[in-house]
Amino acid sequence: MRKFMTAVVWAMLGVGCSSDAPVGSAEGGPGGLMSVAKAQGPLPQGVLRLIKGQIMDPSGFEKPMVAATALVPAGWRTQGGYVWSAGAPCAGNDYNLNWSAVAPDGISAIAFVTKPTWSIIQSSYDRGPPGPCESVNWTTAKEFLEALARQTSPQVRILDYQVRPDLIEQQEKFNRLLPNMNDNLVKLTLRTDAGQILFAHTVNGREVREMITASILFAETQVADVMNPGRVGMIMFNGSPISVVYSRAPAGQLNPQLSDVVAKSIAPTSDWSRRTFQYNMKKQQDAFEKMMRDAKYNEQQRQEMFNAHQKRMADMQATQQQRDRLYDQGNLVSDRTQREFVEAVRGVETYHEPVEGGVVQLDNTFNHAWRVRDGSYLLTDDPNFRPGLIGLEGQELRRVQ
Repeated sequence: MRKFMTAVVWAMLGVGCSSDAPVGSAEGGPGGLMSVAKAQGPLPQGVLRLIKGQIMDPSGFEKPMVAATALVPAGWRTQGGYVWSAGAPCAGNDYNLNWSAVAPDGISAIAFVTKPTWSIIQSSYDRGPPGPCESVNWTTAKEFLEALARQTSPQVRILDYQVRPDLIEQQEKFNRLLPNMNDNLVKLTLRTDAGQILFAHTVNGREVREMITASILFAETQVADVMNPGRVGMIMFNGSPISVVYSRAPAGQLNPQLSDVVAKSIAPTSDWSRRTFQYNMKKQQDAFEKMMRDAKYNEQQRQEMFNAHQKRMADMQATQQQRDRLYDQGNLVSDRTQREFVEAVRGVETYHEPVEGGVVQLDNTFNHAWRVRDGSYLLTDDPNFRPGLIGLEGQELRRVQ
């Protein structure tokens, strides 16, 4: 019962996990290096140049497929994708993002990884020894990030920690869109915490600065004791990292904005999103049917369990529809309400795409965006910047009104 209910909660929320090491593939030439027009000299300070790449799922379904797209710094190599690890005891999903982009210097890098969930469980029944996911009891993002930083290097020096209210607000907006999961069997309370930690260490003898940014979803789930109506049989406190992003550069060169820019650009493809949703629905249905076969419930209890299961499946369907809305660009020009909803939840600005048509969504913390002829984008706050200053052809993007 515990394992089934925990799986239902995290399937509802669409949370996944993975390992530390980046792996995989991207759009472009060998090694994921995407071709761009050469600029005449370095980019001015405060200007980012990004190009669209692919995040692959090499083995999840019948053949490799594009799982998502993302904007990465021009000239960087990407590696990794979605890695399947079905049966991992502390994973929220069976497919886990493990993807990175590395600069030509081999030191500057951004890595998206997914960390295991953890649990604190109180039960009215004898459960035996604690499970594998009960090894830690972090209750804040700061505790979690400090632990990750210290795992990076024995010589790590923590320099700074900052709460990220913007990330908390974005996730809370999405949490409010989730269907009410509370019923006679399950009562769920959600809380989000987010932050970023800056620390120093060395890589190949070179001093570097590294930052980890994370959003953590904390959930307290009270599960009714079906054998003793009116009583709570179990309380589960789960911590689940929604997003964990590592960003590294030589000392004095770390751009703290860059990882956010890339993170906001990640968009799952509709085909992969549909296939993973179908996979999750079947997994939950199979788990419920097994539980009903194995459990010794009377007819009334079975009917209550069935009704609650049907509601949860409907809630999962509604949640998926809300998630799909965040990445459906079909009506962002004509439907202002939809566009503002997407922009608020994802932290992006919507621009007309002058070459490919449609729209492109870019980080909303920059005031100016340019589309270069080779397909890359330039982001800056400098009103006087023009691509021609560095020998590139491009046009400034217009915001969708």
